[in-house]
Amino acid sequence: MQSLTGYVIYSPTERYQLSAFLQAAEQVRFKPQAVIEADTASLSLMFNEKKAKTVLGRALTPQEMRQTLSHIAVWQQIAADFNLQDEDFVLIAEAAQQPQAGFSQAAITYANTYNGYGLINLQHTDPEPHFTWYQTDEPLEALVSQNKGYYNGHGAGFYLLKKSLAKRLLTELATEKVAWRVEDFADYCPLSQLAQARVLLSRSRRPLINTKQTPRFSIIVPIYNVAPYLEQCIESVLSQQYTHYELILVDDGSPDQGFEICACYASQYPQVVLLHKINGGVAQARNDAIRLARGEYIIFLDGDDYWSGTQILSELSALIEQRQYPDVVFTYMTSVYPDHVHYHQLACEVMQGDLHQHFEHLYKKGVYVGFCMPKVIKRTIFNQPDTFFPAVDTFEDVVWSYRLVKYLHSFAIYPNTFYMYRREREGSITSTVSVPSQIDQFANFMLIMDELELIESQYPALYPMMKHYAREIHQYCMKCFELLLPENQQMLSEQKEKHLAIVQHYLSDE
Repeated sequence: MQSLTGYVIYSPTERYQLSAFLQAAEQVRFKPQAVIEADTASLSLMFNEKKAKTVLGRALTPQEMRQTLSHIAVWQQIAADFNLQDEDFVLIAEAAQQPQAGFSQAAITYANTYNGYGLINLQHTDPEPHFTWYQTDEPLEALVSQNKGYYNGHGAGFYLLKKSLAKRLLTELATEKVAWRVEDFADYCPLSQLAQARVLLSRSRRPLINTKQTPRFSIIVPIYNVAPYLEQCIESVLSQQYTHYELILVDDGSPDQGFEICACYASQYPQVVLLHKINGGVAQARNDAIRLARGEYIIFLDGDDYWSGTQILSELSALIEQRQYPDVVFTYMTSVYPDHVHYHQLACEVMQGDLHQHFEHLYKKGVYVGFCMPKVIKRTIFNQPDTFFPAVDTFEDVVWSYRLVKYLHSFAIYPNTFYMYRREREGSITSTVSVPSQIDQFANFMLIMDELELIESQYPALYPMMKHYAREIHQYCMKCFELLLPENQQMLSEQKEKHLAIVQHYLSDE
């Protein structure tokens, strides 16, 4: 075994722990797993509490039950992972752990040396004299014992689990309820399958980042196949004179060197948070980062774009304070083409106020657009359930803009252009022309119509311009359709007719 797959279990209410853990996680790509949320009644149905009390000598706490179920959820993912062989180990961690320096290679060494076992515990809550903490020159040994006292109660915060054992445990759970804590290894795992590392790779608790100080900004960067541009993107944020921010880099399972680049920055800069996930698209990547974010305001930046200037965050922060903390600050974008740069200069007479009251003016001046990047949004806005990005692959932020606008009331405008948006040649839309993207466009348009109908009934001040915007989206959609090959147009003729019927129904002035 030359590398490891990893999972890290975290609490959504203590996301800072996940941030701190991922920064310390070196080159292992940990996949986050949120703690299973369930009320006490539901937990009681899932556990054999009578048997557990007999074994443990007391009742299990709801927290212990949720934690155990969370580990089982990870085992299920391991068992279903076709990329893993039955004899492969997976590294499982809890976000409250502090991995020791060099832990990944040490864990691989343990996995290769003790591959006859199914579970190797690499963490201990209160080390006894025969346990030591990992140092690079330490010999790596494991304690294999028939005394379950060496294993039980010593934590499940950091351990190696073999896929074959995960499958066996799940088979047993299919016929009987859980009756143990996950950290009581010896009660659910045969002793012959257990090893406890003598040299430990993780501490159970460690000093955490200062959670009392909430950063002003959370800057979210989804990353997928943008390695050639990524350093410029990250450096443009790190060059800011204002430092009260966090930079959340979301590696969306990118096949290029993006993760390695991000990991290097995360290891050097405490304000950089690295989140690795299984590829799920840019919408899911942004949503996961929003849930992790701690900042008062959220700013979106794509991994192949960058900022120009070093005073951006300083000026934005000052503007936010001057304008009494508006729901959104609108900014402008500069289009960067392969052969030239086009600076957009927008003249807007109204620089702050009530968004709904001034919406027509803002829309006509090009201030409110579908892109998420030219918006600095108060994080509490995302407390609304429909303000997250929809799970679609194309033009996800256009649909999102219809949902978001309902909740934005106070606004301000930042007058300076700083966002450098990379485009293809001017006027080109070829990158968005394909059968899958066209299908997505038709589907997304229906979602937009659902939102438009809601806006018409509940937010009439927004309706005329959002209807106009929908017509522009329709025109763009049909322009893309006309660029398809004739045989592909024929393939999608039924979807096209349905789309035109929807346009006639919702957007007709008759």
